[in-house]
Amino acid sequence: MKKIVSLLLTATALIFVTCCKPEVPYIEVSPTNVTFPQEGGTQTINLSTNSMSWTASVSGKGFSVSPTSGAGNATLQLTAAASVSSSDQTGTLTIKSGTMQATVTITQSARNTLIVNGNNTVEASGGTYTLTLQYNTAYTVEIEEQAKSWIQYTGTKALSTATLQFLIAPNPGSERSGKVSVRDNAGIAQTQIFTFNQKENPLRTVLMDLYNQLDGNNWVAAKKTNWNTAEPIETWGGVTMEEGKITQLNLSGFELNGQLPSSIGTLTDLTRLNIGSNPNLTGPLPSTVGDLVNLDALMAVTTGLEGPLPASMGNLKKLTNLQLSKNNISGRIPEEWGGMEALKNFGMFNTKISSPLPKTIFENWKHIGSLLLHSNPNLTGPLPPQLGQMETDNTLFSVQMHNCNFEGGIPEEWGGIPAVSKQLHLYGNKLTEPVPLSIQNHPSWTEDKWNKWKDAGIHFIRTQQNGVFLELEQVPDAQRERLMALYNALDGPNWIKGKNWNTEEDVGTWEGITVTDEAITGLNLSGFGLKGQLPPEIGELTALKSLNLGNNPTLTGPLPKEIGNLVNLTILMAVTTGLEGPLPKEMGNLNKLTNLQLNKNQISGTIPKEWGGMTALINFGMFDTKISGPIPNEIFTGWKNIATFLMNNNPNLTGPLPEGLGNMTTTQTRFNIHLYECNFTGSIPASWGNIPAVSSQLRIYGNKLTEPVPAVIVNHPSWDQWNTYKNTDIHYIRTQQNGIFLDLEGVLPTISQVTVKELLYNKISVSAEVLKQGSHEVTDRGFVINTTPRRVGSGAGVFTTDFTNNIDENTTYTIKAYATSQAGTVYGPQISVTTPVYNELNLVLSNNDGNPVDYADVYLKRIGDQPTTTPQAVRSSTKSAIPFIRGSSRDQVLLSAAAWLSSYLKPYQKSIRENLEMLRSGTDPVRNTRGTMSRQNTNQDYDYMVKSSAEGAVQIKNIVPGTYAVRVTGYGYVKDFYTTLIIPEGITGLTVTDIPPLSVTSKTLSLFNPNVAIKPFSSPAANDNLMVLVHMSADYVKDWKGKILENIMLCPLDTTSSVVIAAKNTDQLEQIYETFLSLTDEKGNPKQPSDPMQFLTFIEELSKRIIFVKNIHSGQTNLISQNSANFKKILVEALKNSGNWNLVKNFITETYNVQLQEGDAVILNMIIRQQGTTPVLMTDGNGPVREGGNLLILSSDSNVDTLNDLGYNGNWHLGITVK
Repeated sequence: MKKIVSLLLTATALIFVTCCKPEVPYIEVSPTNVTFPQEGGTQTINLSTNSMSWTASVSGKGFSVSPTSGAGNATLQLTAAASVSSSDQTGTLTIKSGTMQATVTITQSARNTLIVNGNNTVEASGGTYTLTLQYNTAYTVEIEEQAKSWIQYTGTKALSTATLQFLIAPNPGSERSGKVSVRDNAGIAQTQIFTFNQKENPLRTVLMDLYNQLDGNNWVAAKKTNWNTAEPIETWGGVTMEEGKITQLNLSGFELNGQLPSSIGTLTDLTRLNIGSNPNLTGPLPSTVGDLVNLDALMAVTTGLEGPLPASMGNLKKLTNLQLSKNNISGRIPEEWGGMEALKNFGMFNTKISSPLPKTIFENWKHIGSLLLHSNPNLTGPLPPQLGQMETDNTLFSVQMHNCNFEGGIPEEWGGIPAVSKQLHLYGNKLTEPVPLSIQNHPSWTEDKWNKWKDAGIHFIRTQQNGVFLELEQVPDAQRERLMALYNALDGPNWIKGKNWNTEEDVGTWEGITVTDEAITGLNLSGFGLKGQLPPEIGELTALKSLNLGNNPTLTGPLPKEIGNLVNLTILMAVTTGLEGPLPKEMGNLNKLTNLQLNKNQISGTIPKEWGGMTALINFGMFDTKISGPIPNEIFTGWKNIATFLMNNNPNLTGPLPEGLGNMTTTQTRFNIHLYECNFTGSIPASWGNIPAVSSQLRIYGNKLTEPVPAVIVNHPSWDQWNTYKNTDIHYIRTQQNGIFLDLEGVLPTISQVTVKELLYNKISVSAEVLKQGSHEVTDRGFVINTTPRRVGSGAGVFTTDFTNNIDENTTYTIKAYATSQAGTVYGPQISVTTPVYNELNLVLSNNDGNPVDYADVYLKRIGDQPTTTPQAVRSSTKSAIPFIRGSSRDQVLLSAAAWLSSYLKPYQKSIRENLEMLRSGTDPVRNTRGTMSRQNTNQDYDYMVKSSAEGAVQIKNIVPGTYAVRVTGYGYVKDFYTTLIIPEGITGLTVTDIPPLSVTSKTLSLFNPNVAIKPFSSPAANDNLMVLVHMSADYVKDWKGKILENIMLCPLDTTSSVVIAAKNTDQLEQIYETFLSLTDEKGNPKQPSDPMQFLTFIEELSKRIIFVKNIHSGQTNLISQNSANFKKILVEALKNSGNWNLVKNFITETYNVQLQEGDAVILNMIIRQQGTTPVLMTDGNGPVREGGNLLILSSDSNVDTLNDLGYNGNWHLGITVK
């Protein structure tokens, strides 16, 4: 008992001590974290404390607290001023009491800040320029209105420190500036304005130099439009620009005054320059004109130009037309002008130009068509003989050198003037010698060309100064004399042939002579038994085109140098003669010679380098002679039309084979080289690897070559033709003297890259080709898959194989081809192929009733390489409520029904109004019809075809993934049904439901072409109003006369409601439009008809031809029942539902069918509003386009009449079914 009392007392004492303990001091704040926006503000801080006193202080810029001291609990106001910093600000509120304290962390958002830096100087050429933007807020970049045409903001290239990129257009004119503003979207940060200053277009600088130097202020006002203004320079008079470059400058008749400045040479893109008809344009042409290397035409006729011509103009290699007539230019034409290789027309008459004319222009102007140098009194001395050696590929060639002061005679060489020459004007000079035979024998010596009179007193050639009229060299006597010179020199009395020679008979009857237009053009002395040396008089028969001296072994001595005067010669034959000695270099003048045969004779020496001038030569033979080497390089560079080069059996041809032969080019389709049975030594030059690829013969056997045939020869495209044998003992290249048979440098075969012919999940079919076998036969060829080789025969050509063993799906394999010969093994490029995943399509088809579509033909056509998303169904926006039909009398009900109709059709009123306006204006939207429509093309174009099972199942194994167009067709149950499927990789199970059934007795009328290349249509303009039209003509429809219109057939691509009008002709279509529009105002709001009974006619006869398209299955063929979806049926149901049917039932029948009558066409007019750019309707996509089947009107583009206008090659999937 005592223990219990003791314990109670102890507990009581403890309780007393505890209750009397002093209170613990504390200080607390709430919240402990506050955040201010950049605008600042005030927030409340709750202080809880048992302290007798406390103080409050705050750190951080812009923060304050109130009160700053107190005792006990309190409410403090923490204030932040608006931020002035571009960084977030922080601070701390500290409340102290003795040694205790509480803190509040303060954060304030940074002030919105924009800072823009960059270089504001822009080159005239424009380009991409950037500004550096420092920012901490969303911003907008704005370009001032006047600069938007040439400054384009192209985006931001970074985040908190951004690079603003601008695309600045080239400056077409004077210096300009444009402002760019960067604005804080919140409107807080100061807007940054940056100005781009773009330099003047340097082209404008040049044009202004021309303007200032040539007295532009006084130019003809009508011509100098916009010069010296800020307008774009392409608008300046006479300036033509293309892609920012000045390509043409026409200052003709501007009244230029002064000297052309050197700055003209900086306009290097000029193709045409015309400074003519400016008599006050003085001084010489500046040398910088030679920098205008793209110039095609330079015109400076009738100017005051003077002084010498710049040699630099020889750089104008593209110049085709140069006219520098009627001026004071003096001096000579520079030799460098021969560099104007493209020149076709040259005029420099009525000038002070002097002789002589440079040889280079006659040698290099090979496209010349007109050479006009008349009326130049300082052109004196002899006429230039080199003109007779000119060549041209032009179809005409006119030479005018009249009214100058040339002396002497017309050069014999002028007989070689190109035959296309139509004019040779030489009158008014100081010529005195007779017109030579070579001129009279020229093809152009006719009364309508050279031998022509200007007028009654002036002959174009023969009339000269001082009353001189040139004689004609007597043709008959001169020819007879020259032939007799041959007869006498070559032992004519003992000739074997030679009938009528040395008689008074006309020379045209002399044996071997061909006379054309009284000129000897052919001389065939083959086998005459000529004896002696050919006399120099042979060179006077300048009209000769063909000369044959062959089969005259006693014709000895060298060919005379005068033979080089036969500039019209095309054929020279001297085979099997006793000709000897050196060859005349003058024969290099024979630039029309195409066939030269100098075989089997005693000719010695070397071929003259001048023979490179025989530029027309095609066939050259000089074998079995004593000719020596070296063969000159000039013939290899000059003979660019060569086809046969025969210099075999010439024992004096020794030393190395000519390297220059490898540099030859030819325009011919063949090139045969015979250099066999000579004494060449060494090796075949490496340069011969460049012999033209048309070469079919290279014969060099029987020489003294010893080195292996180089690899470049074995690699030559013609090696397979060259690498042949003359007989069993002689190889055309490798067989040499002294029993030597040349080795071949080892050349590996050439193998192609592997081509994959078929790639399946379990099979890889490949092919490759041994393109060239190289130096030795290919003994082994095949493929290496990964590291495993497979041999596939030998030899050259294409080879193939199939890899089927151990081939797995979705696995990468490396494959390369190889070929092996004695030279080694070569591998083609390695490719990597990845076998596809095994793909399988399991498709189930069912109809509207959920029953399987069995035993149907299913076609699939892949229309996309990559699987794409099926067009998403677009739901139409919620429509306003349709008014309820009310009324207590027939007329009231009809008026209410009219309002009901207009409300129901309001979404389509705009399109209907536009369509009617087109009809009324004569713009017939169904105009492109024809009398008889062709039946549908049943040709198939598909990738897969399979028949569905009894359960409607379709299985296609190893199908290629992608987007597919699908066509389902059958007998009686399913006609043409279309949809699209996306088939991914792997094994895929898909279903197609709601395939509309069609009875056996139903027929389809459509201009849609059955195929699997369907293509969805979308107008380029978003939210466009479309009027789709299909016109099946009366002739097309007549076979279905008496049938009932059963369904509207279409393939819509979204679920938006639309309407189809099925009219029998355009008059009925217009009547439907007019009735509807009579019930609405221009905004589509209801308007009462003046006579309700007239509205009855519309309801009874026409309203059943308006079919509403809704509740459809997007992306596939739908059949919309005309009987249940027509407007009349909907209206009658609405009348019954409103309880007003009894008031009008005696006037409106419940017949809804539309029957095709005699003479009816079928016009389907579908009115759709496109949702965004989502496709709205399917087309057949693969045509052919049928008249009346692809008509289209867009509200966005009045120029569109048909699908073709927007690139759709086909017709609408819009038709009807009848039964």
